[in-house]
Amino acid sequence: PYLTLDEHIHLLAAVADEMWTQRGKSLPVELLQLVAETVTEELNIAVPRRVQIVERIKAHVMLPAGAASQPDHRAFDHDEFLDYFLAVRLCELLRSPVPNNLRRFLERHSLPAITARWTAVIEPWPQETILGMVASLSAMSKEEVRSTWLKQNAGLVAARLAGIGRSIEGLLFESMYFEGDDWTGSILVKASFLRCVF
Repeated sequence: PYLTLDEHIHLLAAVADEMWTQRGKSLPVELLQLVAETVTEELNIAVPRRVQIVERIKAHVMLPAGAASQPDHRAFDHDEFLDYFLAVRLCELLRSPVPNNLRRFLERHSLPAITARWTAVIEPWPQETILGMVASLSAMSKEEVRSTWLKQNAGLVAARLAGIGRSIEGLLFESMYFEGDDWTGSILVKASFLRCVF
């Protein structure tokens, strides 16, 4: 294989991230190949293999030509795949030591609720990690000075993470927006909410 399973998943997550950035569900073949080239360079793939990967991405089984409305575009076969790989990208950003990338991701658009749900269950997040992530999301929301989707997306992701961490004590949610059923199935113990909107 040209890529390991983890590298392959990372490539598809990068494709989903680019679709998210472009506000669409498909990408032109040239842009898709540019994403593949960027990812293979980031992963230090040998140059001859990079060429093969970049060429083959336009015929990827999960990005069939018929799934996009334009013949020179590629899209995931189902919206669920886009939501899933977008969640994989969000997991990568939540684990990253560079919070600016996560901030920019959350500022872009309104995150699908299913993506937040996937983010909470793709990996087995330890309770200490959930505490740290909610604290980080709170800090980002508190620092926001211009109006973006950050507070809403941070609230959605934080609520989903809190929902899987059964009975975590002492969670602090600050300057976040929460909607509808964000808290369905959650059990909070001694949680605090500061400057949040429900």
